[in-house]
Amino acid sequence: MTARRDWTRNTAGLRAGATSKAVDARRRAELAIHELVVERRRVNFSTIAERARVSKTYLYNDADLRKRIEDLREQRSMRTAQQRQVRVQTDASLKVVIAAKDRQLALLRARVQQLECELALARGQLYAGIATFDPPTA
Repeated sequence: MTARRDWTRNTAGLRAGATSKAVDARRRAELAIHELVVERRRVNFSTIAERARVSKTYLYNDADLRKRIEDLREQRSMRTAQQRQVRVQTDASLKVVIAAKDRQLALLRARVQQLECELALARGQLYAGIATFDPPTA
């Protein structure tokens, strides 16, 4: 014989707890997104899930968070492409500067060699002059 239950379950506390947990998870996810953007770090589902201590499934299932993360990820990839283009232009300009420096270095090396030859000639002339020089006798 089982006793019949005439009471209703009180699930208000469970519902309030679940709602509080969901609000807290969303707050942590939004805070993680904000922090990653401020720190200029990579924004993707894995990094946000790790930082916010939520599952990636939670992020994928929340339509607003998912769209926001995908938009930020796309903005980051566009910025990276622009930076790559700037870097290519910088590499080209560096090559021009290096070529100019190489030409200048070659000219300076030629000048040093010329001066060394002139110095050797002057030393030779000085030595020849000393060899023929007779010191005065007192």
